[in-house]
Amino acid sequence: MDDAAQRSLLLWSFEDIGAASVASMTDLCDGVLLARLMHRIDPEYLNLELISEHTGGNWALVASNLKALLRAVELYYHEELGQLCEASELVDAHLIAKQGDAVEVAKLAELVLGCAVQCPGRSEYIHPIMQMDASEQASMMHLIESIMHRFQLTSPSGGGGSSARNSLANTSFSYLGHEGESAESLAAQLTLALDKAAGLELRALDLEREKRELTERFEDALRAKQALADERAKLADERDKLVSERQSTLARDNLKIQQIVASEVHALTLELEERREELQRVKREASERLMVLENEVRRQADELDISRSKLGQLAKLEASVAKYKKKLEEVAALRSQVQDLEVHNAQYLDKVLDLESTVKTMPTLKALVERYKNQVVDLETANVEAVANNQVKDQKVRRLQEELDSALGGKEFLESQVEELRSQLASMTHSGQDDALSGGGGGGGGGGGADVTHLASELDMALKAKEALQFSLLQLKQQNDELSDELLQARQQQQQQHRHAAASALTTAATAKATASVQAAAVQTDDTGAAPTATRAVTGVPGLAPPAAVGAVEQQPQLVASAGVLGALSYAPTSETVSSGVAAAQVAVYEEKIQKLVSGVLQVVVDGAWRHELLAAARASVATIREGGWDAAVDAVQLWLLSLLAFVVGVQAEAEVVDSMRVTVAELTNRLKDKESVINELSEQRAKLENYTKKTLHAVQTKYMVAVSSHRNQITEKQERVDLLEKKLKEIRTSYSREQALMMSSFYERRTMLPQGQGPGAGSWLANKRSEERAKRRNA
Repeated sequence: MDDAAQRSLLLWSFEDIGAASVASMTDLCDGVLLARLMHRIDPEYLNLELISEHTGGNWALVASNLKALLRAVELYYHEELGQLCEASELVDAHLIAKQGDAVEVAKLAELVLGCAVQCPGRSEYIHPIMQMDASEQASMMHLIESIMHRFQLTSPSGGGGSSARNSLANTSFSYLGHEGESAESLAAQLTLALDKAAGLELRALDLEREKRELTERFEDALRAKQALADERAKLADERDKLVSERQSTLARDNLKIQQIVASEVHALTLELEERREELQRVKREASERLMVLENEVRRQADELDISRSKLGQLAKLEASVAKYKKKLEEVAALRSQVQDLEVHNAQYLDKVLDLESTVKTMPTLKALVERYKNQVVDLETANVEAVANNQVKDQKVRRLQEELDSALGGKEFLESQVEELRSQLASMTHSGQDDALSGGGGGGGGGGGADVTHLASELDMALKAKEALQFSLLQLKQQNDELSDELLQARQQQQQQHRHAAASALTTAATAKATASVQAAAVQTDDTGAAPTATRAVTGVPGLAPPAAVGAVEQQPQLVASAGVLGALSYAPTSETVSSGVAAAQVAVYEEKIQKLVSGVLQVVVDGAWRHELLAAARASVATIREGGWDAAVDAVQLWLLSLLAFVVGVQAEAEVVDSMRVTVAELTNRLKDKESVINELSEQRAKLENYTKKTLHAVQTKYMVAVSSHRNQITEKQERVDLLEKKLKEIRTSYSREQALMMSSFYERRTMLPQGQGPGAGSWLANKRSEERAKRRNA
């Protein structure tokens, strides 16, 4: 848009708005003045309450005003003029609000100009254009022509406003449709109506073209008038120059020229007035024709709107029918869901019953568990006892092995003693023979014979002791083999008991505690019973052995045999009376031999600290022999050795029993702790399982009963709604069919009552009806 067009547009805006402050396009940037002009054109499309008159330089308020104005212009072009005008895309409101761009303001003013020159009251907006100069009129005409042909029409009927264009074809359709004609005839009549509208539009264009030609001629006349005025000014100048030279001639010529000019100006003025009158007449005829066409188009548009409203109602009813069908399908789906829920509920009830029956069988299961627990406890107790017996037997085997080793050492010692005695006997025999040969006395020979007899008897006793030791060694080997077999059998029994214990999963804490308490009491009684025995055995060393010790000695035959050998060795000298003639050297030799035998026997029987005590006792017995005789010493030594052996065997047996019981108690205590932890875990799991079962059963029953009842209520409510909607649908269909019949009959009667040729005011009733409906829609 050039500057001349902008100035013309600004002048037109100034004259229409009537604002004295409009000096340039930037004064229209706030959109207030153009909004007022749009409100004057059609107040229905723009409410001035949405326009902020005092923006205060706030570009956001300016942008809001411009957007409201652009929306009103778009709606007016679309609804009233029937043109597709995207005003928000053509005009940049933000650029105007922020920078005050004059080009964008001119575009907006041009759109408002298009609304003004095509509105029903366009005469009052065209009149200021006619009062402008020729150049300004030309630029304004160019703008109007460009804005009228710029946008695409929403309907194929061409030219004019939307209500005029859209209603022309629609009115013919609805007007002729009342008589019940066929679709082909209606289409043909619609084509004729469209052709007629096109002819009218062509006529309007011809009138516009004639108007432009008259405007051009008027501009030519104005230019001729201006040229004549210029010529007159020149002639006046020439006259002033020639006044002094040819005053009289020039005066007469000037009068003639003035007359000619006046006559020409008068003729041109008359011609101009004639042309103006002709132009006004053509405008009046064109406006009258346009009014007639507009009334006809409005009437047809009203009829078309009525038919469209009916079609809309019909579409809504069809949509409601489709919705009801969908709702019926949903109800059927809900019914199937409810049936599925009932089936699931029945399944859950069966599960609940199964769980309840399972809960009822819990006491019997508990009894079985308790019985199995008792069995497991018994088996484990037997297992522990077998383990303890195996340990005791292992200790016995180790002890017997040690005794075997010590017996073998004693055997070697006795063999060495026998060899020494043999060598001494041989030496003594040779010495006796030497004494006899040398002529010794009879007393000496008798003494040597006694010594030889005594040595022979000692040698025999040593051989007997060797045989006894060999016999005891064989017995020890046999006992070792028997103990090995028993140990193997005990280990096999232990493995079987372990397998039985692994097969059982539970145990009872009470039974284990009772067993442990009983065994602890037994151990305590055994300990308390063993302590006095040991005390009696220790304190009763000089006397006889107690019964427990005697029993222990009877259970250990190898120790008894060893004791018998020792007694034989110690008692052997008592079979012969020691004569006073035995030499002190021989007595010392015998004492040394006795000490050696006692020490060998003591190595077989005991070891450790007891060996020193026995050696001391042996020395005391030797001292007794020296002082009082052999008999008392041998008896004392035999009694003391028997009591000592009985005490040692009893102490060892009681120690073994105590150790086995302690091992048994420790094992049972550990297993009792393990079983108590297992029992606690099982009791916690059982409590959790019972709580979970109760909660699950209660939750399942409550949840599904509530769900079933709620679904049943929903189904009944939806069924009632469906019934109500079906009833309403039937009523709507009956009322719609009745109204349709009434409307068709009324249209037919009105068509028959109306004359064939309608006057200009024939569609006034429909126009009023249409305006009322439009007002109702906008209010809604």
